[in-house]
Amino acid sequence: MIVMRIALVYYSKTGRTRRVAQCIYESVKSLGHIIDMYELRARREYMPYLLHLNPRLLYDTLIKRKVDIEVKIDVDKYNCLIIGSPIWYNTITPVIRTFIELFRGKRLKVICFTTSDLQMNYSLRFRKELEELGYEVLYNFDTVKGKIREEDMKRLVEIIRREVL
Repeated sequence: MIVMRIALVYYSKTGRTRRVAQCIYESVKSLGHIIDMYELRARREYMPYLLHLNPRLLYDTLIKRKVDIEVKIDVDKYNCLIIGSPIWYNTITPVIRTFIELFRGKRLKVICFTTSDLQMNYSLRFRKELEELGYEVLYNFDTVKGKIREEDMKRLVEIIRREVL
């Protein structure tokens, strides 16, 4: 078996996306691959309460503003990135948007997922954004209220086994 190197990159303010990322981490690790988890943070983090009433969060999200983040990831050493974002105001977070802009045009293989309260196919929008930036998206899926569907987990594992090579 060829051992793959995978980076699992996500942003989580409330913990939902972190729980999904942890579930993915355990599943991929059980396949025998090397997987490193990176929880991104803004240098000037949003307040932890009343997220959707935060004027700076609202402004940054709606105008799709890039924010200052700390990134210590050498993406070139990975065969694939798994990128997860909560959905704020029908779009990915400013932290994830800033991260994906950093590697525009590198043709990185990615799997993307979103977390939200509604099943609205947000990951398809995320996928389109990634593809417009030059990423090769292998799979995208949505989670609702921090729960990953069994069929999405099976498909994720199948893609890692087959496609990342």
